[in-house]
Amino acid sequence: MWFDLVNLAHGETPVGTLPDNPKRLARMIQPAVERDHFERLCAMEYGPLHGWRRCRCGDEVRLMHPVVTRIVTSAFASRANHAARVEAASQARKLARLTEDVAQLSPELATDSRKVRWINHAIEERIAQRGGVRRTAEDLHLAVQGCLAEAQKGRFPEKPDR
Repeated sequence: MWFDLVNLAHGETPVGTLPDNPKRLARMIQPAVERDHFERLCAMEYGPLHGWRRCRCGDEVRLMHPVVTRIVTSAFASRANHAARVEAASQARKLARLTEDVAQLSPELATDSRKVRWINHAIEERIAQRGGVRRTAEDLHLAVQGCLAEAQKGRFPEKPDR
């Protein structure tokens, strides 16, 4: 029954909590448990609510368990880390494709990652201005021209040889 409550807590809002209402909890468990029987079990030292503590969730008092809270917190952190890794990999692939495209227009530019990132930023700004989602050949062409102009102004100082 304790494990059933832990599983139920993962589907509640906020995640990892349960309502502080034995009658409602008895109905939530499948198959449903008689309320009086559930309350007698809960009164036992190691009953189904062993380790669950009251907590405030906004205006509501609910039940939380430290183990469930740790699992939920870990899951959210793992999810955020995964999303960050996916985004970083996606950005790396995007820059690799852009580098290949820039190399076809200006091989010199493609060898400097600072310039490729500048071109990428310029393209993203143009896409945002026009409300689009994909880059066009014109976006790439104008960004490359802009980068060449910025390089002539000295924006990208040459890297010293080591």
